[in-house]
Amino acid sequence: MGMNLCCRTLKAIGRSVPLQAKFFMNSIMVDIWAGCTVDILNLVKLLQFRLNTKVKYGDEAVDPAHLLFSASEPQVQYYLLLGLVYAVMTPLILPFVIFIFLCSYLVYRHQVINFYDKQYESGAVFWPTVHRHIIYNVFISEVLLMVILSVRGEKLTPLLIPLLCLTFGFLNYSNNKFQSAFFVYSIEAAMVKDVIQQQPTQLPLDLNELLQDAYMHPCFKGG
Repeated sequence: MGMNLCCRTLKAIGRSVPLQAKFFMNSIMVDIWAGCTVDILNLVKLLQFRLNTKVKYGDEAVDPAHLLFSASEPQVQYYLLLGLVYAVMTPLILPFVIFIFLCSYLVYRHQVINFYDKQYESGAVFWPTVHRHIIYNVFISEVLLMVILSVRGEKLTPLLIPLLCLTFGFLNYSNNKFQSAFFVYSIEAAMVKDVIQQQPTQLPLDLNELLQDAYMHPCFKGG
């Protein structure tokens, strides 16, 4: 009973997924012209600064805030999943996915470097999580491909089962080989960090030398 229900559910998904390609294309285009544009213009901050006359709210509007990684990273994974799933069924969606990745790269790279506050530095320890999510997306796309081929009556569909095993084998191999590099630090790296922490954080500044080249308003200049 449960196996039949699972098979019927997968077949229903296999029939409905190819029909939703146009909807996802429209969704991607809306996010390109709305999401990236709103992020680079910061309309909410602009309206907050213009509509509030109090100094308190004006300071909050000028605050650049920081990049919401918890919201931005899943969005990128979502578009990657769309590209992997529809690459075989509807290749027309791939240019839209590539275009939104390009726009997001240009916009968010500019925002992170020149606008957002760098609130935290993870040391790239989130990359194993991103890699794991990418492999999961590949696995989902392979399962959906098998379901769609089975719905169409292809007899060679079971030959894709080893591909699923190879995908998880690659994930296990990558975790065993590279994951320790992100969480286990060598003694040499720890010693370098200790030396950096022991150094004074504030450098001695000679204010007289700095003031010699500083700008002075003409009204304060003698003669």
